[in-house]
Amino acid sequence: IGLEAAGKLVVGVVHDPIRKETFSAAAGGGAWCNSTALHVTGCPDLSDALLSVGLPADMEKVPDALGCFERLSKSARSLRRMGSAALSLAYVAAGRLDGYWAHHVHPWDAAGGIVLVREAGGIATNFGSSEYSIDRRDLTASNGLIHDALQRSLQQGLR
Repeated sequence: IGLEAAGKLVVGVVHDPIRKETFSAAAGGGAWCNSTALHVTGCPDLSDALLSVGLPADMEKVPDALGCFERLSKSARSLRRMGSAALSLAYVAAGRLDGYWAHHVHPWDAAGGIVLVREAGGIATNFGSSEYSIDRRDLTASNGLIHDALQRSLQQGLR
């Protein structure tokens, strides 16, 4: 769940029923998993980073997705494909992942997680941007320390 007010994402909630974890954040109030405060990782280098990727179900919609996947699989320590944008973003906020990117994500899948990442000390933007807009379908989120390198690698993977 994500709430946008006055053009800004201000509240986010992601629930994982399997692990019985509820991730929550409100602008200026920090990010939490159940009653534990969340913080992004301190990983400073993309080469040491554990990343998650959101690939579209229809790869023909986003032909550059595999190029970016290939490039980052060579640049990062390891990649995961979790199948959930919301949970991937929650894991970035919780310090379980260093970064996440998606080529074709819907705003309702990402809005809540973006608030989590930001409140845990990370950054969430669109590809090649310093801001995030729910009107675009691409997304990059990270601990902040690897964000520029992740963005550069994605831009090089795009045609």
